[in-house]
Amino acid sequence: MKFGSLIVFTIAFSLPLELIGQSDYLRISLEFQHPLRIPNENIKIELIQTSEIAYAEVKSTPLKDDSVWVHTKIDTSFQLSAGHFDRLMKLVKEIPIQEIYSKIEPSGFGHDGTTGIIKFGNFDYQIAMSIWSPDYKPKSRGTTEFLEAFKEILKVGGFKPSKIL
Repeated sequence: MKFGSLIVFTIAFSLPLELIGQSDYLRISLEFQHPLRIPNENIKIELIQTSEIAYAEVKSTPLKDDSVWVHTKIDTSFQLSAGHFDRLMKLVKEIPIQEIYSKIEPSGFGHDGTTGIIKFGNFDYQIAMSIWSPDYKPKSRGTTEFLEAFKEILKVGGFKPSKIL
């Protein structure tokens, strides 16, 4: 069975990249959905930097909400160094949005039903990128940098990308 690739591309607001980061509050968020995975079906990682602190909020829920899987739920937060946040923001800003856009195929279905979303900006303006099956043929789809940033954010959240993607 041949699967096409689907890349959903959303811009929440058209803002020049050089203006992102001129706020006292910056945000990077990652969302991952895998409808066939029981633990870690939904993962959400928010990385926030204020003028005083950088921190991460990590949430993960299993597909089944029963006593067998309750131990796999994650809802935690912790402090990050400002340098670590800045390095991640640099990775996200370097995602070649135009290249991804130029390689969007009109056909239909992703590889395995996963969806990876990265949003970045401040609390007023964000750029959002939603990639179907982010680890599927990243070179030919122009999503290599997206995948690398995605993996780094997963690591910050305490996940092993090889176990999630």
